[in-house]
Amino acid sequence: MLPAGPTPFAPGPIIGELGMLKIKAGIEAGKVIIKEDVHVAKKGDVIKPQLSSLLLRLGIEPMEIGLDLVAIYENGEILTKDVLDIDQDAFMLKLQTAASEALNLAVDIAYPSNDTIELLIAKAFNDSKCIAVERDILADLVIDKIIAKADAQAASVKKAANLD
Repeated sequence: MLPAGPTPFAPGPIIGELGMLKIKAGIEAGKVIIKEDVHVAKKGDVIKPQLSSLLLRLGIEPMEIGLDLVAIYENGEILTKDVLDIDQDAFMLKLQTAASEALNLAVDIAYPSNDTIELLIAKAFNDSKCIAVERDILADLVIDKIIAKADAQAASVKKAANLD
C-alpha cells in the first residue's frame, strides 16, 4: 500500500517513474505528492525492480521481521509466552526513569562525569549565591538580594515596634 500524501521528492523525473507505475502524482508546495492511496502489490506478487527502487526511496519496507515466541526451555524450566511478553512502552519508561534517577544520584553525590559536570558547576554556583545571601557576604551577583533581605527585616522590625 502506497499512501496518498507528500513525498520527500522535488519535481523531476520521479513524476515519470510514478506515472509508469500507474501512480497518480502531482506537485504541491514544491514537492511531489501522491494523489490517492494505491495498492502496488499483493501478498505473493513479484515486485519489479522499478517499484522496489521507488518503495526503498520512500522508506517502505517489504516486510516486518521478528520472532513470535511461544515458549523457551532453559535450565529445566519452561517459560511460556505470557512470562516472556514485554510491554515495550513500560520498559522504555522504566529505562528513562532509571537513567533520570542515576543522573540525580550522581549530582547529589557530586560525582563528576561528562553528563554531570555542567549540572554540578551550576549547582555549586547557585549554592554559593545562597550562602552569600544567608551570611551577608557582599558580592555583585547577590547585593540586590542582600538589600531586599535587609529591607524585609527592617519592615518586620518596624511592624513589631508599631512604628509608622
